[in-house]
Amino acid sequence: MKTLRRVMRVWCLVAAFPGLVSAQASRPLLTPASCTVPASRGADAEVASALRRSVAGLPWRGAPVMWTTWRVAVGSPQLPVDLVVARLDPRVVRLELAIRRDGGDMAPWRIDDAQSDAVIALNAGQFTDDGPWGWVVHRGREWQAPGPGALAAALTIDGQGRARIVPADSIARLRGRRDVVEAVQSYPHIVAGGQAVSALCNEAAVHPTHRDIRLAVGTMDDGTLLVVLSRYAGLGGVAERVPLGPTTREMAQALVTLGARDGVLLDGGLSAQLRLRVADVTPGRLTALGNAALSGSRSGGSLASGGRASGQPSTASPPRSFTTHDWPGLRGVPLALIGRVTAELASPDPRR
Repeated sequence: MKTLRRVMRVWCLVAAFPGLVSAQASRPLLTPASCTVPASRGADAEVASALRRSVAGLPWRGAPVMWTTWRVAVGSPQLPVDLVVARLDPRVVRLELAIRRDGGDMAPWRIDDAQSDAVIALNAGQFTDDGPWGWVVHRGREWQAPGPGALAAALTIDGQGRARIVPADSIARLRGRRDVVEAVQSYPHIVAGGQAVSALCNEAAVHPTHRDIRLAVGTMDDGTLLVVLSRYAGLGGVAERVPLGPTTREMAQALVTLGARDGVLLDGGLSAQLRLRVADVTPGRLTALGNAALSGSRSGGSLASGGRASGQPSTASPPRSFTTHDWPGLRGVPLALIGRVTAELASPDPRR
């Protein structure tokens, strides 16, 4: 482990230098979110405006999970960072926790272990050497009791597929409720009510300058779930897994700018990983092709049934292809979050 740390420090130094000299003025600066007032007023007005314009121009693509890459700069001097942003409706893409077993024992999970019908897969929450940390509910059964901590929030999924981020002081009253089908607790809670959580200003709770790979989830007012993963963009992307990325408060600013009402970090290190399996469509065709994809899954299309090679067209009509996009981590994790489109959810009914 000490050797690995030394190697990573060297990588950080080597990878950081090209980032320092290649930052471009056109790259929006991701500043730390204000903890006491709405972020749009707390950040410098010009910087905040540049961030909003940058988000408004993002080239979203994909169905049923939409995704994009948002290139930003962080720190001073500025480091280039890519934020991979995925957006989905959890009432259509049903989310649940997953583990990997080796015989009767829990084994390390990586994105390659995701089922073939998973349209999104990522590691879920903080963990220790003994397994997941904090509250875990799977298929309506509590597997593990909540952990302590004022910023230890939970992502919950109810029987209708709706996602919520629940603050630490609200977890106790949810325990045992039948409408909590899946839940995972993580740390820290970074966005609440559309602004950064005020406790992020407490340096005893959150390190103010530590940079790392980040993975976060956020919920929006319309029920949409955001997944945001950072990757260092120096050296032309060959060093993307070097642990240089946003601080916790910068990640909070990213979620706020993207429109999150609530958000929590799932990971902050080398285990952060994400897989997307999506129909590669542009926004102009997204709605029609997304509905077609959902309709196709009712008749045995590849979204629901899996088993079709990545990038191969389905036999359903109209023809479409699905491509797998991977951002692997450097270590396995005990717990994952995956999303599938199932036949009973694949309805284009606008009343959903």
